[in-house]
Amino acid sequence: MVAVELRPWQRWDAANYAYMLNHVDFSYLEDTYLEYRDARAAKRHIEQALSDEEQRGDLYRAVIVNGVLAGEVQVVSQYGVHHIDAFLGCLLMEEYTGRGVGYQACRQIIEMAFEKNDYQRLTAQVYDPNKASIGMLEKLGFAHEVTLRNGVRKDENVYDVHVYGLLREDFS
Repeated sequence: MVAVELRPWQRWDAANYAYMLNHVDFSYLEDTYLEYRDARAAKRHIEQALSDEEQRGDLYRAVIVNGVLAGEVQVVSQYGVHHIDAFLGCLLMEEYTGRGVGYQACRQIIEMAFEKNDYQRLTAQVYDPNKASIGMLEKLGFAHEVTLRNGVRKDENVYDVHVYGLLREDFS
């Protein structure tokens, strides 16, 4: 098993963050992060992430494998009456997929999220063709809650979106 370490992003990580995003397969991911693929934009994102962590309790962590940046995991709080829930996200550079890195990184950040915040649940969304992420979420203890039929259009394809949830009391 590969040893995975999570560490907070630093302001000086912008070039590494941009490099990482240029080596992630976005086929089944939100396009939101595509705008941060240059160092200047990546720096803005890291600044916002640090601010959100301080103000809202969000978690953005670099995924490190053998001292090398492999990706990012994040837990992003919801607002208002939904503040007891947060979204789990994971981005890995292509060479680190399929090796258990995502599972280990997500498990660690889930533990951190439940320890640091008063979340009652975490939510994750995954596009239908992304069977590897579906399997990982189920292995982490997430339960399939609903399918949004034809929920997203991505690169001229329309996919169902599966919504998974993990309750605090179900995480072991």
